[in-house]
Amino acid sequence: MMRRRKANRKKPTSYRDRPIDRRLRSPNSGGMATQISDADFSSAEGVAEWRVLFWGAKTLYETGDFATGAKFVAAIAEAAEALGHAPLVDLRPDTVTVQVVTPGVGLSDRDLQLARSISGIAARFGLKPDPSAVQHVQLAFDAEDRPAVMEFWRAALGYVAVGDEDLIEPNLIGPPAWFQDKKFVPPRNRIHMDVSVPHESTQSWPPAAASSATASRPRGCPS
Repeated sequence: MMRRRKANRKKPTSYRDRPIDRRLRSPNSGGMATQISDADFSSAEGVAEWRVLFWGAKTLYETGDFATGAKFVAAIAEAAEALGHAPLVDLRPDTVTVQVVTPGVGLSDRDLQLARSISGIAARFGLKPDPSAVQHVQLAFDAEDRPAVMEFWRAALGYVAVGDEDLIEPNLIGPPAWFQDKKFVPPRNRIHMDVSVPHESTQSWPPAAASSATASRPRGCPS
C-alpha cells in the first residue's frame, strides 16, 4: 500500500519571512487597496498637514513630552487596527512622525483614510503639526549591470526586494535603496543620496543647495 506523504510546508520563522505588504495590514483588513495619485492625495480634504514624499506621505506632530506622544500613538494604533492598515510611526521625546504608504502600490485610498483619521486624532489631542520638518532619504545606485549590483547589496544589507529596482529594510526602518540602469563611467558606478523634502523646507536652504535642487515628482513607493 502506498502512503501519501504530507507536503513539508515551511512556516515563516521571523518578520523577515513575511511579505512586506503584510506588515502594514491587520487581520481586520479586507479587499485590496486602490492606488491614488500623489496629486489626488495632496488635494484631498482633511490632509492639509501631510506632505507627499518618496514612499508615501508624511507629517510630524509636536507632542511636548513623551507620555503625550505615547498616548497619541496608542490612539493611532486603535484607528489603524479598525481600518486594517497600519502607518509607520516614529515616537520621540517631544514629537511623533507618521508616514502612510502601501508597499507595492504607492499611495492608496487606505492611506488617505488613515491620514484623515490621524489628523482628527491629533486635533483632539491639541497637537501642532509641522510638516515642514519631515523628509525622506534613500540611497541611489547608478549601475550598468543593475540586477547583479542590486543582488550584491541585497545580500550585504540584509534587505528585501520590492519590484526590480528597489530594496528596503525588512522592518521598514532603514533607508531604502533604488537602482537605475546607467552606463558604466570609470572608475566605478555612482552611488548618491536622494532627498525628498516638502517645498516649504527649501526656503531656508543655503542658495547653493537651493540652486542645485531638482524639482521632480516623487516616485512614491515602488510598485
